[in-house]
Amino acid sequence: MFSDPGGRDERWDTLSYAGDAARVRGAAAFAGGRGTARQQHITYFADCHLDHWIDRDNRLAALNCARETGQVKAAMQLAGYLFGYWWSHSLMTEGRLLLSELLAHPQAAEPTEALAIALTCLGRLGSIQGDLHEARPLLEESLRIARDQKLNHIIIQNIENLAALQRTVGNYDLAESLQHEGLSLCQEHNEGIGVALHDLGRIAWVRGDFKEAQKLFEQSAPLMPGSTINIQWLARVTLAEGNLDDALILINRYINPEGEPSHAVFQHWPQHYAEALEVKAHILLRQGNAELAWSLIVDSLTKFHKVGIKSSVIKAAMVSAEICLAQNRLARAVSLFGAVDAGMQTQGIRNPPWRQAEIDRNMKNLQVTLSESAFTAAWEAGRAMIWEQVVTYALDESRKKIDSL
Repeated sequence: MFSDPGGRDERWDTLSYAGDAARVRGAAAFAGGRGTARQQHITYFADCHLDHWIDRDNRLAALNCARETGQVKAAMQLAGYLFGYWWSHSLMTEGRLLLSELLAHPQAAEPTEALAIALTCLGRLGSIQGDLHEARPLLEESLRIARDQKLNHIIIQNIENLAALQRTVGNYDLAESLQHEGLSLCQEHNEGIGVALHDLGRIAWVRGDFKEAQKLFEQSAPLMPGSTINIQWLARVTLAEGNLDDALILINRYINPEGEPSHAVFQHWPQHYAEALEVKAHILLRQGNAELAWSLIVDSLTKFHKVGIKSSVIKAAMVSAEICLAQNRLARAVSLFGAVDAGMQTQGIRNPPWRQAEIDRNMKNLQVTLSESAFTAAWEAGRAMIWEQVVTYALDESRKKIDSL
């Protein structure tokens, strides 16, 4: 039996067999009567390619049973299929711990579809949390296995995952090449076309080609029914173009004027809510409402920190630094910019060139305004922070040590 990460049993035992007997019997019937109901449940949900968002409860039940009975291959496959669960329930760290434990087992070494699925999930979770150096070899190994075994659905996933990773570290040409390969495969197999177009839109956005980004997000939207992510990214495009009123209208489809979620998607995707808060804070800052922008970025930072998404903490901290600058809290702004700079170097991520140009202009203004000694002290103090300390410092209004330099 495998141990529960962190001992958080109540969060793992999401579905009991006694409380969901009808589902177990249904899975057993589909499986064709092989073995006991519990074993049939494991076999059916480990082997089928049903949508993991829809069959989350059944897969959780099967995962618990596979772990209890030491069925490593089935547990790897089930845990990998539950990517959406780990993500949407803010259990990414727990998911990574469980997958890492499974992959360390001697039975996990064989290059099977189950291994490819588990590696994909572990790589995706690591990439989202900002551990890009760990994520890349996992995704590459999964892609190699998938290509060898012609597992098209895993090939598509990992091409897109690696494209996103390359985009994050600033390798835009490679990211675009991978993403076009992914789009071609999606079109060939008639699946995931909307997501592929959306990801191409993000590449256009980081390149500063906002018209192309807008076109791609608009093309993607009707192919992603039930998803509102394209609205958020259209707001980002509009913000980057300087159309602040239109950007606010778009983001308010996510967040109402009081900063509360205005879309049901946030019940399942708290990360999207945190991202939308960051975007709205940035819009309000540009409109001159630094006070309300600060309240939203505090909420965004808190949510990102709770989920453990380091790269998003750094990006939100960048907006908080700009807000501090607008509020004339100059030393605090410099420290936050220093922490952002160090965090991006550590994680290997890069700002889009047009966004970095904005940050560079702010830094030059701060260097002119503050004395050299005050600027250097604040900058070095910020660069010495680890990412958890960045959140504490950004949110701690009472801290005056660096501000008084």
